[in-house]
Amino acid sequence: MSYMYEKQEEKIEYLYESLKKTLIQNGASEEIADVTVDSVLKENGFEINPPCRQIVMGYITMTGMKSGSSIKAGNIILNARKFFKALPSLILLGSDVVEYNFFLKIMAFITLWQELLEISKITFNEDEAIILNALWCNCKTNNTINIDESFQIVNEWRKRLSFTELQWDEYMVQLEKLEKIGCLKRMDSFMLLCEEINVEYE
Repeated sequence: MSYMYEKQEEKIEYLYESLKKTLIQNGASEEIADVTVDSVLKENGFEINPPCRQIVMGYITMTGMKSGSSIKAGNIILNARKFFKALPSLILLGSDVVEYNFFLKIMAFITLWQELLEISKITFNEDEAIILNALWCNCKTNNTINIDESFQIVNEWRKRLSFTELQWDEYMVQLEKLEKIGCLKRMDSFMLLCEEINVEYE
């Protein structure tokens, strides 16, 4: 078995450039985009394993040893719980600069989530960043949270961050966007936060 580390590096470089491009398109400077993407790809929630070449058979013929091989795909794991639990709460941050960088990091995470699932890109902003951070900081150990309670929590966070409160219909629109990319699933009066995705690549 031989690991194909060059494929791993190629994939990391591809993701790096894709995330960086998205952040720059959203107003970040190249320097800040570099720092943010580098940080996200080194967070606890991101893991990438290289593909490997495996010998799958071997037999002896009159002309010598014959063998075959196959490529086992590499995989990328993105764990939302680990990512958000490793970050400080937005409402505990102390400056506009730190807050801005924090928003960018969460937006980069959402973009990476979409990239790995190969979902058509949906534009996100601070609204979804606040929602995801608030939900993960207040959900139960089984990753569920009551939707009515989450609405109140999110608006409390928005007030403390000097954002205007969301109306119920506005909140539902934001949840729908997050549901479309698989970050959560609404079930009656509760929602379930998606903890992890695991995708293969070659």
